[in-house]
Amino acid sequence: MRSPVFSAMFSSEMEESRKNKVDITDVDVTALRLMLKYVYTGKVENLTVSSAGDLLYAADKYQLKGLKTRCSDYLKSTVSIENVLGILSLGDLLDPDLKMFAMDFICEKCDEFQALEKTEEWKNLQNEKLPLAFEVLTSLSKSKEK
Repeated sequence: MRSPVFSAMFSSEMEESRKNKVDITDVDVTALRLMLKYVYTGKVENLTVSSAGDLLYAADKYQLKGLKTRCSDYLKSTVSIENVLGILSLGDLLDPDLKMFAMDFICEKCDEFQALEKTEEWKNLQNEKLPLAFEVLTSLSKSKEK
């Protein structure tokens, strides 16, 4: 089985094993379908930035390392100034390598930071994740010194 979490659920005396049923209530339906397809086939198709983010969360929760890598790689391949803060937040929560990638992207595009800091996403980041916003500003400052 690809997921040690599912494997443990079904091979032990956990409720899921006795009922032969797993209730998954905290994963988006689209992401759940994509995750199950991956579990059974090893394939993931038709990703969007939104579904890749939701799927990254599910892959992390159910310890699907290959799926997590694919989602992270997809997000890296689609990063833009418009979605980088969302990707940064996901990375901060779930994937340090993705976080570093997003941080580097912001620093490389520091000429465009003035536009970025006027966005609703930047305001939300400052309100909800102030330490992460501070980390962005610190990285930008260091990159300008180089």
